[in-house]
Amino acid sequence: MPLFRISLRADRPASQQTAIAAAVHRAAVQTLGIPPNDRFQIIERLSADALLASADYLDIERRDAVIVQVTLVRGRPAPTKAAFFAALAAELASAGVRREDLLVTLTENGREDWSLGLGEAQLLDEHLMRRHGWALPTA
Repeated sequence: MPLFRISLRADRPASQQTAIAAAVHRAAVQTLGIPPNDRFQIIERLSADALLASADYLDIERRDAVIVQVTLVRGRPAPTKAAFFAALAAELASAGVRREDLLVTLTENGREDWSLGLGEAQLLDEHLMRRHGWALPTA
């Protein structure tokens, strides 16, 4: 159950903002192993002066940054993360985002750090964990 924060300029057309959010979800389903109905996103629309990204850091020419912050349960190996980055860049290109303008960061935490509603720690529920084949916590 990743949580995505997608920060972009507010002057992007609403249809493109929707396409960007859909592209982020497709890339996550394709590479991170999340089910299609596991979609939790925050779209943060910012004025041009509130979204700053170096125009040339690491010799990458940025013009109109889209920043994707992902919080997810730890445990995915580096090749899976790299595949996500590549799939995300490809999917966002179809939504009109240049590869140079994409910045992504992943923040990992534990299953005990999530509540998906009802004030409960569902990701620690043994039945749910067994059903999805997740490793059970050790005491």
